[in-house]
Amino acid sequence: MKRSIVIVAAGAGSRIESLRGDVPKPLVRLCGLSLIERSIKSAKRFGYEHVVIVVGYQANEIRHALGDGQKLGVQIEYVHNDEWKKKNGVSLLCAKDKIIGDEFVLLMSDHVLDQAFFTLIDEVELGEDELVLLTDSKVDQIFDLDDATKVQIQGDRIQNIGKEIKDYQVIDTGVFIISQKFFKRLQSLLDKNDDVSLSEGVHALVQENKARVKDVGLLWWQDVDTPESYQFAERSLLKKQIKSTDVFVAKHFNRPISLFFSRYLLRTPLTPNQVTYISLLSGLISPFFLVKGTYFGLMLGTFFYHFASVLDGCDGEVARLKMMESTGGEWVDTIIDNLTHILFVGGLSYGLFIYLDRIWPLFLGVISVASIMAVLWIMFGYIKKKGRGTLLAFDQGFEKDAKGKSSVWTELALLLKPLVRRATYAFLFFLLALFGQAKIVLILITVAPVVTLLLILLSGVKSNNQVVSDSDKVE
Repeated sequence: MKRSIVIVAAGAGSRIESLRGDVPKPLVRLCGLSLIERSIKSAKRFGYEHVVIVVGYQANEIRHALGDGQKLGVQIEYVHNDEWKKKNGVSLLCAKDKIIGDEFVLLMSDHVLDQAFFTLIDEVELGEDELVLLTDSKVDQIFDLDDATKVQIQGDRIQNIGKEIKDYQVIDTGVFIISQKFFKRLQSLLDKNDDVSLSEGVHALVQENKARVKDVGLLWWQDVDTPESYQFAERSLLKKQIKSTDVFVAKHFNRPISLFFSRYLLRTPLTPNQVTYISLLSGLISPFFLVKGTYFGLMLGTFFYHFASVLDGCDGEVARLKMMESTGGEWVDTIIDNLTHILFVGGLSYGLFIYLDRIWPLFLGVISVASIMAVLWIMFGYIKKKGRGTLLAFDQGFEKDAKGKSSVWTELALLLKPLVRRATYAFLFFLLALFGQAKIVLILITVAPVVTLLLILLSGVKSNNQVVSDSDKVE
């Protein structure tokens, strides 16, 4: 069984009072989740299922909000610190009888952590009676450095720790992996001084050379204990939604807009699927204008199609930040995206039929829809086999397989791939319609799926209700 997670959530958090109001600090919501809930959900994803929470100030509110942990997929046990106004070492001591095993992980209830922190935690092997603190050497990137807890180290050994020390190399992230024997040090200090902090306990181990650090590298974290740090953490979490795989239009045009909306959607109880339905509305408005067969109808129709692609980023952002990703949600998003695309093709071809008074737009519309359905048949089979619901899974799998081949078709497919991303072509369609070139949009939307289908087939991807690549055969 994995180590127990201990979260100290007993203090009042007075420095963030202007944001929390009557809500306990651990329950302050940041990007759709309370601070403590985000930590628990992250830990759960890495197999941690036993959580001990030390409560004190507004304890009943925390118990009521989190319950026994069942809705989060963990077992939560509470211990109450009647002396919560004392230092945090007193709160930690309250948890000692609830911890399972010889070691535990200590988290702060007001720290937001990159989920990969738990990979590092798993890598830590404690020596006898040791303590390991995860630290950050990116000192120049720390928000509110004056308030941060500094750590002086020599090699990987802690030499000194505290907020006021002048000679330091790394910053305390608030994540500890600790032996149960640590409680003896804390208890001894408490008996002597009638109060004890976690840092004072660490100092006791420093004297015995039993306190060391592990650097978090490029991982992000933030201590949220002031309105300013809260706003910084919110901006940082939103910015992290800009993915390295985003194409130029998505990164520089769509994401800033979708993140603007997501910031407010995250403050509502809306689920990712409900956000998807909101983007569907924009997609449904598009053909309503297109079929009018006027310049303004074609222009507004392509605009709303582009706007639907912008809003389409919101459901993924909300899902990731609320940690509500699911295969079912991926399928809802994928089906709605492609439904709106087919409706767009139909509306555009009919609108151009009216606008140009020519029959050829209808023929192109039929060819486009037929080739789109063929491409989707292949892609849906692939992602179903992989247990996914997003076409990005096909995109990533195709790229992985194609890079292992040297045919001209695979090279051409990889070269053209960014152009068939919805963010790119939806924006291009709007610009063309804006300049009165909606017929070029129809030609492109007919040629693109035909070429895509040919490239997939020529690249060696086959379908029989599923896609079988060379790498799949080997497996």
